[in-house]
Amino acid sequence: MGDFLIFLGMGMGLGIPLVLVLLALITGNLLRRNHLKRLVEAEARLAGVVLSSSAGPVPAGEGVASIPVAGEVVLAADFWLMLRAALRSLVGGRVSALEEVLERARREALVRLQAQAAAMDARLVLNLRVETARLGNAMVEVLAYGTAIRGPGRNP
Repeated sequence: MGDFLIFLGMGMGLGIPLVLVLLALITGNLLRRNHLKRLVEAEARLAGVVLSSSAGPVPAGEGVASIPVAGEVVLAADFWLMLRAALRSLVGGRVSALEEVLERARREALVRLQAQAAAMDARLVLNLRVETARLGNAMVEVLAYGTAIRGPGRNP
């Protein structure tokens, strides 16, 4: 009976951390999928705001306004993505786990920029620029900025 209790105690000692690790994995995957779903919905909703990296020409006319807009996001990679990246770095090649984090951050920054432009009743963003920066080992910052063009007859 004493050996069984020792075995049970060891199992509980290993079982609780294992359950926590699995819970973290499941939660991370659910949060990532939910974020991607929200991005797709927001991109569809804001499809009327056209983004262009060209600098001009800016439409001219009375009542046309140009307004600076920006969207910024800081996104962190979860433990599992960092573990996959670390294992991949051992053998070399593309680190698709971190590419996914960067892609999600870029899309989120563009959605935020489009939402800001749409809130100003603008339908065009010119001179779009996207910058990235690494913050620590597992975080990336993406800044998207440009000039929103609001046509005549729109509210100031």
